[in-house]
Amino acid sequence: MYDINFAKEVQSDMSLTAVANMVLKKLFPNNEKSLISGVHLFGIHLTILKQTRESYNQLKPLEFCSKSTVNKRQHKFGEKLKEQIQLKGEKIYGKDQVILKNISYSVNHMNFQIDYCQKDNEEIKKLTSLVRAVDQNHISREGYRAITAIDPNLEREWALSN
Repeated sequence: MYDINFAKEVQSDMSLTAVANMVLKKLFPNNEKSLISGVHLFGIHLTILKQTRESYNQLKPLEFCSKSTVNKRQHKFGEKLKEQIQLKGEKIYGKDQVILKNISYSVNHMNFQIDYCQKDNEEIKKLTSLVRAVDQNHISREGYRAITAIDPNLEREWALSN
């Protein structure tokens, strides 16, 4: 970079920020503590930076996600779906209240079921009797999972363990 008389030059192989700070010190030698970002000064927008930023927003495929990530996605999807159904339900049904009870869907051959109803005493009694039946008949966890995979209306294993 040259000053007004084109007499001074600054070079650096380190980074844009190092060059920008050298220019700042050459132009304003009394301001030793001033710093500036080279990217902002020179307006550099590298394609590699853009690609890196875009990659942060990409979601991992479901097969590579942990169980907690899958549960978080399922919960978020369920909440967004419930909001949209309530908004669209008002437009379609008017003042009649639309109550979403449950939804079943599949992503990459993984089945999901979201229950929106609050569990009442009857539901708790049903779960308790299921746990008792599993314990008394020595049905293994894997066995119960196999049964619930066949019939999606049965309570899931995680619902029984809570």
